[in-house]
Amino acid sequence: MASDASDKHADRLLAMYVEEYKMLRAEIADRTKNEFTTIAISITLASGIVGLLTQVNEAWQIWLLLASPIIFFILGLIFAAQESALAVAAEYIHKELRPAAAHLLDGTPYKTKTLWAWETFRGDRLYKKPRLLRKIRGRLPSFLAIAVPGIAALWFACLLWIITPTYASLMHGGQIVLLVVDCLLYVYLAYEGLEVSRHLDNIRR
Repeated sequence: MASDASDKHADRLLAMYVEEYKMLRAEIADRTKNEFTTIAISITLASGIVGLLTQVNEAWQIWLLLASPIIFFILGLIFAAQESALAVAAEYIHKELRPAAAHLLDGTPYKTKTLWAWETFRGDRLYKKPRLLRKIRGRLPSFLAIAVPGIAALWFACLLWIITPTYASLMHGGQIVLLVVDCLLYVYLAYEGLEVSRHLDNIRR
Protein backbone atom coordinates (compact mmCIF):
# COMPACT_ATOMS: atom_id res chain seq x y z
CA MET A 1 0.00 0.00 0.00
CA ALA A 2 2.78 2.38 0.85
CA SER A 3 4.40 1.61 -2.49
CA ASP A 4 1.15 2.27 -4.37
CA ALA A 5 0.68 5.58 -2.56
CA SER A 6 4.24 6.54 -3.37
CA ASP A 7 3.75 5.66 -7.05
CA LYS A 8 0.55 7.71 -7.22
CA HIS A 9 2.31 10.65 -5.63
CA ALA A 10 5.16 10.34 -8.16
CA ASP A 11 2.66 10.16 -11.01
CA ARG A 12 0.92 13.33 -9.80
CA LEU A 13 4.24 15.12 -9.49
CA LEU A 14 5.31 14.03 -12.95
CA ALA A 15 1.98 15.20 -14.43
CA MET A 16 2.53 18.57 -12.74
CA TYR A 17 6.05 18.79 -14.18
CA VAL A 18 4.78 17.98 -17.67
CA GLU A 19 2.07 20.64 -17.45
CA GLU A 20 4.60 23.16 -16.16
CA TYR A 21 6.89 22.26 -19.04
CA LYS A 22 4.07 22.80 -21.55
CA MET A 23 3.28 26.19 -20.03
CA LEU A 24 6.93 27.27 -20.19
CA ARG A 25 7.32 26.10 -23.77
CA ALA A 26 4.16 28.03 -24.70
CA GLU A 27 5.55 31.13 -23.00
CA ILE A 28 8.83 30.72 -24.87
CA ALA A 29 6.96 30.40 -28.17
CA ASP A 30 4.87 33.51 -27.44
CA ARG A 31 7.90 35.58 -26.50
CA THR A 32 9.75 34.41 -29.60
CA LYS A 33 6.81 35.62 -31.70
CA ASN A 34 6.96 38.94 -29.85
CA GLU A 35 10.64 39.24 -30.74
CA PHE A 36 9.94 38.70 -34.43
CA THR A 37 7.12 41.25 -34.22
CA THR A 38 9.51 43.78 -32.65
CA ILE A 39 12.06 43.17 -35.39
CA ALA A 40 9.39 43.62 -38.08
CA ILE A 41 8.26 46.90 -36.49
CA SER A 42 11.86 48.11 -36.35
CA ILE A 43 12.48 47.34 -40.01
CA THR A 44 9.19 48.99 -41.03
CA LEU A 45 9.93 52.12 -39.00
CA ALA A 46 13.45 52.35 -40.38
CA SER A 47 12.10 52.21 -43.93
CA GLY A 48 9.46 54.85 -43.15
CA ILE A 49 12.00 57.20 -41.55
CA VAL A 50 14.30 56.93 -44.57
CA GLY A 51 11.39 57.84 -46.84
CA LEU A 52 10.33 60.71 -44.58
CA LEU A 53 13.84 62.18 -44.57
CA THR A 54 13.55 62.81 -48.28
CA GLN A 55 10.30 64.75 -47.82
CA VAL A 56 11.26 67.32 -45.15
CA ASN A 57 13.65 70.27 -45.02
CA GLU A 58 17.11 70.33 -43.42
CA ALA A 59 15.95 71.51 -40.00
CA TRP A 60 13.37 68.76 -39.69
CA GLN A 61 15.83 66.19 -41.01
CA ILE A 62 18.14 66.89 -38.06
CA TRP A 63 15.32 66.61 -35.55
CA LEU A 64 14.09 63.41 -37.18
CA LEU A 65 17.55 61.86 -37.15
CA LEU A 66 17.97 62.69 -33.46
CA ALA A 67 14.46 61.67 -32.37
CA SER A 68 14.29 58.33 -34.20
CA PRO A 69 16.99 56.65 -32.04
CA ILE A 70 14.68 57.02 -29.03
CA ILE A 71 12.05 54.95 -30.83
CA PHE A 72 14.57 52.22 -31.61
CA PHE A 73 15.85 52.38 -28.04
CA ILE A 74 12.34 51.60 -26.78
CA LEU A 75 12.08 48.72 -29.24
CA GLY A 76 15.46 47.51 -28.05
CA LEU A 77 14.28 47.50 -24.43
CA ILE A 78 11.17 45.55 -25.42
CA PHE A 79 13.32 43.03 -27.26
CA ALA A 80 15.75 42.75 -24.35
CA ALA A 81 12.86 42.11 -21.95
CA GLN A 82 11.63 39.25 -24.14
CA GLU A 83 15.15 37.80 -24.34
CA SER A 84 15.57 38.02 -20.59
CA ALA A 85 12.27 36.21 -19.95
CA LEU A 86 13.25 33.54 -22.48
CA ALA A 87 16.57 33.02 -20.73
CA VAL A 88 14.89 32.62 -17.33
CA ALA A 89 12.37 30.09 -18.67
CA ALA A 90 15.06 28.11 -20.51
CA GLU A 91 17.33 28.07 -17.47
CA TYR A 92 14.52 26.85 -15.23
CA ILE A 93 13.66 24.03 -17.64
CA HIS A 94 17.28 22.95 -17.98
CA LYS A 95 18.44 23.27 -14.39
CA GLU A 96 15.32 22.62 -12.33
CA LEU A 97 12.39 21.05 -14.14
CA ARG A 98 14.09 18.38 -16.26
CA PRO A 99 16.33 17.02 -13.48
CA ALA A 100 13.38 16.87 -11.08
CA ALA A 101 11.21 15.01 -13.60
CA ALA A 102 14.05 12.67 -14.52
CA HIS A 103 14.60 11.83 -10.87
CA LEU A 104 10.99 10.66 -10.60
CA LEU A 105 11.37 8.43 -13.65
CA ASP A 106 14.58 6.60 -12.97
CA GLY A 107 15.62 7.55 -9.46
CA THR A 108 18.93 8.98 -10.63
CA PRO A 109 19.17 12.76 -10.19
CA TYR A 110 20.31 14.76 -13.21
CA LYS A 111 20.24 11.78 -15.55
CA THR A 112 18.24 13.60 -18.22
CA LYS A 113 19.40 12.22 -21.56
CA THR A 114 16.22 10.18 -22.06
CA LEU A 115 13.81 12.88 -20.87
CA TRP A 116 12.74 15.64 -23.29
CA ALA A 117 15.66 14.73 -25.51
CA TRP A 118 14.92 17.65 -27.82
CA GLU A 119 16.04 20.06 -25.11
CA THR A 120 19.36 18.24 -24.81
CA PHE A 121 19.83 17.98 -28.56
CA ARG A 122 19.03 21.65 -29.14
CA GLY A 123 21.23 22.75 -26.25
CA ASP A 124 24.18 20.75 -27.54
CA ARG A 125 23.84 22.32 -30.97
CA LEU A 126 23.48 25.86 -29.61
CA TYR A 127 25.83 25.97 -26.65
CA LYS A 128 28.73 23.70 -27.59
CA LYS A 129 29.86 26.08 -30.30
CA PRO A 130 32.62 28.59 -29.52
CA ARG A 131 31.26 31.50 -27.51
CA LEU A 132 32.05 34.12 -30.17
CA LEU A 133 30.35 32.05 -32.86
CA ARG A 134 27.27 31.67 -30.64
CA LYS A 135 27.06 35.41 -30.15
CA ILE A 136 27.43 36.14 -33.87
CA ARG A 137 24.87 33.59 -34.99
CA GLY A 138 22.43 34.18 -32.16
CA ARG A 139 22.60 37.95 -31.69
CA LEU A 140 23.84 39.62 -34.88
CA PRO A 141 20.52 39.56 -36.83
CA SER A 142 18.64 40.95 -33.84
CA PHE A 143 21.30 43.59 -33.22
CA LEU A 144 21.19 44.69 -36.85
CA ALA A 145 17.40 44.98 -36.83
CA ILE A 146 17.02 46.71 -33.46
CA ALA A 147 20.14 48.77 -32.70
CA VAL A 148 21.69 49.69 -36.04
CA PRO A 149 18.87 51.94 -37.36
CA GLY A 150 19.15 54.21 -34.31
CA ILE A 151 22.95 54.18 -34.32
CA ALA A 152 22.99 54.89 -38.05
CA ALA A 153 20.66 57.87 -37.55
CA LEU A 154 22.98 59.29 -34.88
CA TRP A 155 26.05 58.74 -37.03
CA PHE A 156 24.40 60.35 -40.07
CA ALA A 157 23.27 63.38 -38.06
CA CYS A 158 26.80 63.93 -36.75
CA LEU A 159 28.22 63.48 -40.24
CA LEU A 160 25.87 66.09 -41.68
CA TRP A 161 26.81 68.54 -38.93
CA ILE A 162 30.52 68.05 -39.59
CA ILE A 163 30.71 68.12 -43.37
CA THR A 164 27.73 70.28 -44.37
CA PRO A 165 27.76 74.00 -43.53
CA THR A 166 23.99 74.27 -43.95
CA TYR A 167 23.35 71.69 -41.27
CA ALA A 168 26.09 73.08 -39.02
CA SER A 169 24.38 76.48 -39.06
CA LEU A 170 21.13 74.87 -37.90
CA MET A 171 22.71 73.23 -34.85
CA HIS A 172 21.63 74.57 -31.46
CA GLY A 173 21.63 73.61 -27.80
CA GLY A 174 18.45 71.54 -27.85
CA GLN A 175 19.78 69.28 -30.57
CA ILE A 176 23.08 68.82 -28.77
CA VAL A 177 21.24 67.80 -25.59
CA LEU A 178 19.16 65.32 -27.59
CA LEU A 179 22.32 63.90 -29.14
CA VAL A 180 23.87 63.34 -25.70
CA VAL A 181 20.67 61.73 -24.44
CA ASP A 182 20.63 59.39 -27.43
CA CYS A 183 24.21 58.32 -26.79
CA LEU A 184 23.50 57.62 -23.11
CA LEU A 185 20.41 55.60 -23.97
CA TYR A 186 22.37 53.39 -26.34
CA VAL A 187 25.12 52.85 -23.79
CA TYR A 188 22.42 51.59 -21.42
CA LEU A 189 20.91 49.43 -24.17
CA ALA A 190 24.33 47.87 -24.82
CA TYR A 191 24.62 47.12 -21.11
CA GLU A 192 21.20 45.42 -21.11
CA GLY A 193 22.20 43.37 -24.14
CA LEU A 194 25.38 42.21 -22.44
CA GLU A 195 23.45 41.22 -19.31
CA VAL A 196 20.99 39.13 -21.33
CA SER A 197 23.84 37.53 -23.27
CA ARG A 198 25.65 36.67 -20.03
CA HIS A 199 22.48 35.11 -18.63
CA LEU A 200 22.07 32.96 -21.76
CA ASP A 201 25.69 31.83 -21.53
CA ASN A 202 25.10 30.69 -17.94
CA ILE A 203 22.26 28.34 -18.91
CA ARG A 204 24.47 25.44 -19.97
CA ARG A 205 27.11 25.85 -17.28
